[in-house]
Amino acid sequence: MDIRKLVPAALVAVMLLAPAVAVAQGTKTLGVEVKIGIVDLQQAISTVKDGKKAKKKLKAFKKKKEKALEAKADKIKAMEAELEKQLPLMTEKAKQEKLKEYQKEMLEAQNLYVQIQQELAKKQQELFEPILHKLGALLEELALEYGYTLIMDKSGGAVLYFSPQTDLTPELIKRFNAEK
Repeated sequence: MDIRKLVPAALVAVMLLAPAVAVAQGTKTLGVEVKIGIVDLQQAISTVKDGKKAKKKLKAFKKKKEKALEAKADKIKAMEAELEKQLPLMTEKAKQEKLKEYQKEMLEAQNLYVQIQQELAKKQQELFEPILHKLGALLEELALEYGYTLIMDKSGGAVLYFSPQTDLTPELIKRFNAEK
């Protein structure tokens, strides 16, 4: 590794991070006190009652869809076994027809897999979007109530360090479960 390339990159990183460190410490920027809170949305979603219900529904939906895919896979395995036995005994025309039929089944299985993945993504969005919307509204309430100017989601991977006192996740979960 060339040290000449590393030093300018380190200087740029320090210049970019210095204002962020000052802001995170609660300093005033342009006359406004900056207060940053942290939340783990993935933990919140998987911990709140509605999130647990949605996760169960998604799991059941996925299981049902996987059964259809397993049935298709079983059919393909049966075709493979049949082809192994009969292929040496078949005429060239019969071989081509059976192979064409096998390829058709394989393509259908691939298409079914893609379709199931799309359906799962749609169902996941359908189940979790209302929860995320409600969590967002509660986070806004928390921010206004406690004077936070910024709340970051640590489950996104962008937060490298935070003080546990700035973690709003337990309060967010408590408020979500208390509402109905």
